[in-house]
Amino acid sequence: MDQDLSIDAIKEMITQGNHLLKNKEIEKAILLFKNIVKAKPNYANAYNCLGTAYMQTDNVDKAIDYYKAACKIKPDFAEAHNNIGIAYEMKGKIDLAIEEYNSAIRFKNDFTDAYYNLGIAYYMSENWQEAANNWKKTIELNPRNFQAHNNLAGAYVKMKQTSNAIIQWEILLSINPEYPNAYYSLGYLYEEKKDFKNSIKNFETFVEKAKEKNFKELRKIAKEKIREISDR
Repeated sequence: MDQDLSIDAIKEMITQGNHLLKNKEIEKAILLFKNIVKAKPNYANAYNCLGTAYMQTDNVDKAIDYYKAACKIKPDFAEAHNNIGIAYEMKGKIDLAIEEYNSAIRFKNDFTDAYYNLGIAYYMSENWQEAANNWKKTIELNPRNFQAHNNLAGAYVKMKQTSNAIIQWEILLSINPEYPNAYYSLGYLYEEKKDFKNSIKNFETFVEKAKEKNFKELRKIAKEKIREISDR
């Protein structure tokens, strides 16, 4: 059966399967990927895709099994190692996640997503410096990754590096000026630096931009902060 499908045909089936996943037709995608595995049992990406499909069913353990099968066939499969890391992180196994992200980076040293995910894993383990280091690398590879700037700013706050945190949130807003949380955070940081003018300005901008219901309580707090700082 291994001879029945060409590599081009399998790649087309992989594309179809990923399209099914995108459309939430998960069972159909799983069946398609399993057919690929039957036809080409040494085609690592089919196992990786099966892992991703099972992640969408919240069957994390089964997903890990398939991701590991992909890495057994192709030990330098950086994307599969990264996926294992994500799965371990979901299970709260942060040390194992870190190990897998590092493997992904070892095999693909410009793997932006792996550096970003490694930053999250280190942050979850309260290693703020290593989290910052990996988000810096993420930004080096993709300077417009505003979420990495946001996370790096958060790491700087944890390390009490207020000025560096401000720089990162200001850069973020130059990339995405519609990101309300950055204005809210800047309001507090400028207040901490006793730059009350910029503190009020950022709280006001937050109130202006944060219109969604989930910001209701934060908008109330921001308005109170504006009144409090204005009365000083």
